[in-house]
Order: sequence, then C-alpha cells, then structure tokens
Amino acid sequence: MSDSVIFDTHAFVKRGIDAGLTQREAEFFANEQVQLFEHNLATKTDIASLQKETAGIRKDIADLQKETAGIRKDITGLQTDIAGIHKDI
Repeated sequence: MSDSVIFDTHAFVKRGIDAGLTQREAEFFANEQVQLFEHNLATKTDIASLQKETAGIRKDIADLQKETAGIRKDITGLQTDIAGIHKDI
C-alpha cells in the first residue's frame, strides 16, 4: 500500500477550467494542492510511528511512577527510622 495521497490533478485542472479558470491558473492551484498534501498531511505510517512512540512514552511514565512510589516508600521508612532514633536519644 502506498503512503502517498491520491490526488487527480488532471481532473482538478479540468474542473477548474470548467469553473472559469485559465489552464495556467488551474494548474497552479493543482500544484499548490499537491504541495499542501505532500507537506502537511500525516500518512498512516506517520500515525503508526507516532502511536508506537506514544506507547513507549506511556511505558516510560508508568516505570517512573513505579520507581517514584518505591522511593516514597523508602523515604517513609527512613522517616520512621529517624523518628525511632530521636526517641532513643
């Protein structure tokens, strides 16, 4: 499957001429449309790549959340130990 956008420039030009544009004007607009499509539309491959990247980022965030929870547990344990030492002093 192709990653390009199918745009019938010939039909576009023909419709433009039928609507009153000159051939040159219609061809200009057709070429501009092609440029817009080629440079501004995301393809299915682009979207799949972003979804994969997003999934990786979500996993990294989940890992960091687990690590943060572990660190908080360690801090709570240290606070308990320090409180016990203060009682002993």
